[in-house]
Amino acid sequence: MSHEIRTPMNAVIGFTDLMLMDGKQLSNDYQEYLEIIRNSGKLLLTLVNDILDLSKIEAGELKLENKDFFLGEVLRTVECNAHGMLARKGNNIDLKPPSLVSINSYSDNHRDLVVIDGIEGSVVGDPTRLHQLLPRVFGNNKKHWQALIDPLNDILDLSKIESGQLLLENKDFFLGEVLRTVECNAHGMLARKGNNIDLKPPSLVSINSYSDNHRDLMIIDGIEGRVVGDPTRLQQVLNNLLSNAIKFTKSGSIEYGVNILTGGSADMLEFYVTDTGVGIPEQKQKEVFEPFRQAHGSEGSKTLGGTGLGLSIAHKLVENMGGEMSLKSSINPMDHGSSFKFTIPYIVACPMNKKARVGEIDYVVGQAGRVVKGVKLERLSGRVLVVDDNRINLKLCQRFLTRIGCVTETAENGKVAIAKFQQYGDSLDVILMDKEMPVMDGFETVSKIRAIEISENRIPTPIVAVTAAAMAGDREECLAVGCDDYLTKPLSHVALNSVLSKYLSKMK
Repeated sequence: MSHEIRTPMNAVIGFTDLMLMDGKQLSNDYQEYLEIIRNSGKLLLTLVNDILDLSKIEAGELKLENKDFFLGEVLRTVECNAHGMLARKGNNIDLKPPSLVSINSYSDNHRDLVVIDGIEGSVVGDPTRLHQLLPRVFGNNKKHWQALIDPLNDILDLSKIESGQLLLENKDFFLGEVLRTVECNAHGMLARKGNNIDLKPPSLVSINSYSDNHRDLMIIDGIEGRVVGDPTRLQQVLNNLLSNAIKFTKSGSIEYGVNILTGGSADMLEFYVTDTGVGIPEQKQKEVFEPFRQAHGSEGSKTLGGTGLGLSIAHKLVENMGGEMSLKSSINPMDHGSSFKFTIPYIVACPMNKKARVGEIDYVVGQAGRVVKGVKLERLSGRVLVVDDNRINLKLCQRFLTRIGCVTETAENGKVAIAKFQQYGDSLDVILMDKEMPVMDGFETVSKIRAIEISENRIPTPIVAVTAAAMAGDREECLAVGCDDYLTKPLSHVALNSVLSKYLSKMK
């Protein structure tokens, strides 16, 4: 897990440092951008380490060292770090470290050894964890960023599931649309891997009698109507299983699909993903659904990647959706491969008829915030108020909006946002609203703006929630308080451009 996250972070911070070394060739703006990337990357790495440590501790997997070390050497490093933090903060605070004594009788590395006055000998414990603990008391390569975000999402999902906080949606959707997206993702993964594997998706039928978004609708042959469930989590399970199959299959084929199981106490949908990969040894098959475990051990993780969470999350999601997951696998050289199957309840929403509307489904361009190559961003005209307490987020939105032609105004909290809203009146075309802010949060701000509009008989200004709250139910919560649209962070420029184009005039 640590390897999966540190590798992309190394690229982000390392290449940023290399670009900053050529600072004389960069404009002041670009040097500022790179400094923001580097500092944000280092902060993110600290947060990642904290999340990993917490996961390890709660899972009982944290292993402490037990070796001799000089306590004074740890405190010397901590003191240097503390002075650095104070310098960055710019406060005139008197730091009072413990009394350290410099002696050379223990030195074997060409410098004096620092010991604590009264504790001259070595002690036994874990100096690395002690060094980590003490500072807590004091208080642009897109592929690499995505490689970091995916494991973080896995950790957050697992934490939600294990704490019983995972909320599943229960809405109508077309199963064929989910499988169409899964197929596109699978082809993308195969293209990146570069292997000549035959992908065999289920039979999809294209129809256009229900389309109101300028493209045909995809349905599964034999399952025409809408079903009820959580399409996002179903897609996540299928993506995880297919990602695992692609990772461990060097040649041959990968087949997936769905069948209807009848005759039991309730009808079920049975999904399957079958590959001709290396297979999983029988003694390891029970472990693959455990978090932070991989059937091929640490060597498989290093060479093929992965966090050891994908199958565990898929298994737990299926259980939460009222189904079961099973595995059959063989490492026999003549018949190797794996077959994962899972079931979920088959609940029909309505039969296919001429009154069904595709517009009831939310179609996402650029899944999981990934910007699709070749997408042309619309040039838009209008005044946009960006409300966010993070100055980097403000600057990022401001620069992007300027590039596509918008005039921008900013506010660092809800109180300032209301003042700007009253100042610009009807000349304000869209508001991008953060949720969590000091002084006045996003929800309270939206409520006050809507109240002002009602009292002054004004046409409502479109408000788009832009928030890190990305769990099931968060979208509905934002819309319920008066927002017109909803976007999640990290913010995709494609998604932002798409939403703004609903409310702003397009420039020719």
